[in-house]
Amino acid sequence: MDEPMRPRALGPARQVDIETAGWIALALEAIFGYFGILGVGHAYAGRLARAIGLLIGWWVVLVLLGALTGLTLGVATCFVLPIWVAVPVISGLLARRTVLAEGAPAAGLRSSAWLGWAVWVS
Repeated sequence: MDEPMRPRALGPARQVDIETAGWIALALEAIFGYFGILGVGHAYAGRLARAIGLLIGWWVVLVLLGALTGLTLGVATCFVLPIWVAVPVISGLLARRTVLAEGAPAAGLRSSAWLGWAVWVS
């Protein structure tokens, strides 16, 4: 009679299938890439080193494109805008292909990847 109340489950727990995980990786990569943070989709796919390389490389490219636009007084904007739009989408497609080829990512990143990141940062 005095049983503790148990919370009701909102729904059955389910695994994310590989196809959905691939689309998630693509969306993460494209959306964050448009804001200058390329590599999130690759980190989701479990490729942390690639994600860090893409992030730093994208920042270098953005600085160079900004300098080029400034030096040409805005004429280079014709080239910068297509690059700004295309690179995150192409990188997202590569992140999706990685997920489809290697399987769905585990919950979070691999512990060894996090350990490597912690060692690299400190």
